[in-house]
Amino acid sequence: MTYISPIRPHSIENSDGLLTNLLEKIKREEAAKEDIVCDTRNLGIATRPVIGNQEGEKNWDVKTMLVLDETGVPTQLIPCSPYAHDQLAQKVGIDVRTLRRLQSDYTAQHDELVKAIFDQEPKRVLLRTMIGENVEVLANRHSRRHLRAILSDKFKTFDNVDLLDATIETVQNSDAKWKIQKCLHNDRRLVVQFKSETITGEGANVGDLMAHGLNISNSEVGCGSVVVSDVYWTLWCLNGMQGMNKSRSAHLTSARADAETYAILSQEAKAADNQALKLKLRDWVKEIAKPESFERTCRLMREAANETVADQLGAVQALGNILRLSKPETKSVLDGLMATIQQPGYVGEPVSKATLVNAVTNAANSTEADQVEYWQKLGGQVLTLPNNQWQSVATAEAMAA
Repeated sequence: MTYISPIRPHSIENSDGLLTNLLEKIKREEAAKEDIVCDTRNLGIATRPVIGNQEGEKNWDVKTMLVLDETGVPTQLIPCSPYAHDQLAQKVGIDVRTLRRLQSDYTAQHDELVKAIFDQEPKRVLLRTMIGENVEVLANRHSRRHLRAILSDKFKTFDNVDLLDATIETVQNSDAKWKIQKCLHNDRRLVVQFKSETITGEGANVGDLMAHGLNISNSEVGCGSVVVSDVYWTLWCLNGMQGMNKSRSAHLTSARADAETYAILSQEAKAADNQALKLKLRDWVKEIAKPESFERTCRLMREAANETVADQLGAVQALGNILRLSKPETKSVLDGLMATIQQPGYVGEPVSKATLVNAVTNAANSTEADQVEYWQKLGGQVLTLPNNQWQSVATAEAMAA
């Protein structure tokens, strides 16, 4: 059964001021951003050692600079982040590890190769930069930029400030009484997750208390789409599972015609396109806040509790194969299973699909912050496994180590 508490005005902030600090940081970053669209023939490469490195010392942190060459004379050296350098490898069609090795050990050849491909296979690119410190200045041209990403000029820019502008007011005014639960904000991604204080209920078994949740995420540098989705929190351990109810908008469409059309749009047209996406995301936040979405997942969890496994170790091994987990990741799921069978709602109960859902999402509690979403999504996949795959998990026997 789902419980809906009375509606009253509320703050979505937590006691640590997490959201306030996030909004202030994103506002500062927004003022420091600058995007540059250019032809690769107007770019040069100059790899320099990081300031402070001893001469001759090999260091994987050597920075590649993109030289803006607007008039044939080098004007600015822009430090390239490791992530942007990996994108550079994709742009020139070279294996990432190979280009990293060239960057570190054969800098002259690295620079010559990238420049040759830039010149012989020209394309227009979007350079996403941000004002930073320790950026070399040439010819008295002041530049403190660093390169965050090198992307196609067809990349649809929808930034973190746009995502929050589209969703936060609706979140604050929601009947679900959202409270910020988790937040990740780094140079690649923004993920903000909320937990409802009003929409709660029992999940798989009696005592397995759950709460409805909301996930919003974005990447300004090509590391993910714009997403608004549902999350389901197990209140005992605050594991989160991402559901299938979501809005996803890619920054770069796979349809060539659409991408080429976007590239020629005026700034006014692109702004209108972004505004339409904001309205869509706002409506999805409202849709996800409905109790019916939460009730459907609780029902699925109760049904999953009746789908038991023959051998718990064999089930974990089979699940690891289906989800293509590494051995350490499969071990994390097994550890999560041991933790799950000791929590309320699962003590003394047979190991089931619902148990395995919690075992997978439990792994997020012992991983890096940028891997939390990965485990939450896997939990949702387990709950909705096709029947043939589930049967292979349910009937699996443990294999010898």
